[in-house]
Formats: sequence, structure tokens, C-alpha cells
Amino acid sequence: MRLRNALILIAPLLGGCFPFAPLGTDVYAGYLSFSPTGDLGMEDSTSSQPLSDIKIDVANGYDVDDTGAPYIRVDIDGTKWDLTASAFYFEQDGDLILPTKFGDLPAGSTVHSNLTILNTKVGVTYAILDAAFVDVGVGVSLDYFDIDMDVRSSAPLVGFEEIDFRAPVPMLFARASAGVGIVAADLEVGWMNIHLNDAKGNFLDIDGRVSVSVAPLVELFGGYRYVLIDVLGDVDGQAFDTDLELTGWVLGGLISF
Repeated sequence: MRLRNALILIAPLLGGCFPFAPLGTDVYAGYLSFSPTGDLGMEDSTSSQPLSDIKIDVANGYDVDDTGAPYIRVDIDGTKWDLTASAFYFEQDGDLILPTKFGDLPAGSTVHSNLTILNTKVGVTYAILDAAFVDVGVGVSLDYFDIDMDVRSSAPLVGFEEIDFRAPVPMLFARASAGVGIVAADLEVGWMNIHLNDAKGNFLDIDGRVSVSVAPLVELFGGYRYVLIDVLGDVDGQAFDTDLELTGWVLGGLISF
């Protein structure tokens, strides 16, 4: 609740920094179903094996399954500038036998894993095409990623390892929308390859939606979300490699003001 209120308050403040004449605000709320794929690995403290040999498949190796997540979003439309802010939270637990080592936890350990991902996004676009049924804008976005992978071993040794990656990632950002009658479609794409303090990576965020007006100022929407997080970094002297893909559908409703 605090995050959503902050996003709603930030949007008009940012609008005052631009030649921004608000025309309307859309508030979205929905359910996001994610399917995680990819792999993740962490070196031991002696770097005895290359990361490529000890990466573990997220879905099978860490027993991470499909799961749902809340989805919130606010769009503020202007004459030329548009602003969007959104957030989602993903969490999944699993119990497994490690197929290979994870940090200093040896292969064959009985472990409990917990993967959490928080993403917030604020994007600003400037209209380069404003036609009767189609709008296209380009700009920048700032995605904040908070990724935490916690693996705790109960046998044969008691111990734990953790990858905790937190970073704001600026992205090149583009947005297109089209509408005919009561049906509208929106597509957003953000991308960046960036080198941060203790990590470098490639990030891609695609968000597409189709909405149908069901009453004045009220719409139902369905869409697809794809997030790529490909990061190579370092945690307390131990290298980690994360290649995660989150894909899934979202359903919900929006109210316009």
C-alpha cells in the first residue's frame, strides 16, 4: 500500500518538471501469473569450479513452480509526455536435493530455497507519433530490481548461502498504443545492458495489454509480461551468475479519472 501511494504521488511531481498537461489518469490492479525459467549459480569461497559447471535450473533444480503475484500500475497521459509507474512482487519456496554445489553448500545437500523478486518501474515517454488510432512514444524508464535467493541446508551440513542483488537499472523505453471503439491495446519495451558497481547484466522488460471498456471509465484488461534478468556479479567475494526469465499473463481491471 505504501509503495502504490508513493508511485501515485511521484507521477504528478515529475509531470511538473516537463511541459506536461495531464489529460487523464488510469489506475490498474490485477493478478500476474509467472512461470520462472533459466538458471542460477554461485561459486564456493575458493572458486574451485567455473560458474558454467555449477549453474542450476531454476524450475527443476530449485523446485520453483508457477506462481501468482499482485500487479499494480498507474498511467498519467499528457498532450506530449506520458508517465507510467508499475510494480510486482514474486515469491516462491521449494524443498530439494542440490544437484550440484551452491556456494559452499555441497551437491547432495537437503535444502530449502526461497526466491523473491520485487520490481518497480517508472517510465516517461514523449510522443513521436500521434495519429487517429495509434500513438507511439519514446523515452527512458527506471526499473528497480530486488532479487533474493536464499538456500538453507539441513543435511548433511547445516548452513546457508544467499544471493542478494538490488539495483536501479535505467532503460531505453518505448511505448505504443492503439484503439478502435471499446477495444485498446498497449505495448511497452524497455532494454539496457549495464555495468553496475559489483555486477553487470542485460535487462529486458516487455509488457503488453489489451483492454475492453465495460462501463464509463471502467475497463477490463488482459496481457502478457516478459522480464529477462541476466546478471553476472559478486557477493562477498563469491561470483554468481543469474539468467532468469519471468513470463506470464496478467488479468485485471482499470479505472480512469
